[in-house]
Amino acid sequence: MTHQEMRLLKTIFVCSIVLVSAFIYMFAFTPQKKSLFHAWILGPDGSILGPVLAIASNQSYSITLGVQNSMGYVEYCKLKVKFRNVQFDNRPSVDVSMPSLEVTNFQFFLLDNETWTKDVRFRVESTTEGSILRIRGIEIDNSYFTSNLTSSFDSNRNGFFWQFRFELWAFNTSSNDFYFTNTWVSSPLLNITT
Repeated sequence: MTHQEMRLLKTIFVCSIVLVSAFIYMFAFTPQKKSLFHAWILGPDGSILGPVLAIASNQSYSITLGVQNSMGYVEYCKLKVKFRNVQFDNRPSVDVSMPSLEVTNFQFFLLDNETWTKDVRFRVESTTEGSILRIRGIEIDNSYFTSNLTSSFDSNRNGFFWQFRFELWAFNTSSNDFYFTNTWVSSPLLNITT
């Protein structure tokens, strides 16, 4: 090998080390974007809702749902709408693992940094039987779901308390199924009167 060929090999080797070092530095010390979703509920006029919403049976109410995609790529999403009875039972806060009834879902695509919003109307049909409230049906976004859910009167808080929970699921192309993103938002507590 000639002197010039050796010099060329050394130059290529040094340049390779410099380039590799620059790439390692760039990826190791550049802050990475966090991949996540955001979800929220607002009042129909864009206002923040209070912790309790008194609603009457068979009356329509509106809320606005919102989801933002900050995952870095397009997502196919499913927002599951669940309805559940809220029982406090001396717990300091409402238990998010309580059983619930899935009444419907909304499916949509979201580009990265895109926001999906939807105005949703709901109505709860109920009857009172002594100290028991019976939910006969739930109408949400013009779809009606019959039910036979019951709850007992909470004398400490003076009401029958229910809640909508909106869980965000995203499509996984590897498993060809939706997975729970651990992103959810709940409506205010609904104190239902008949």
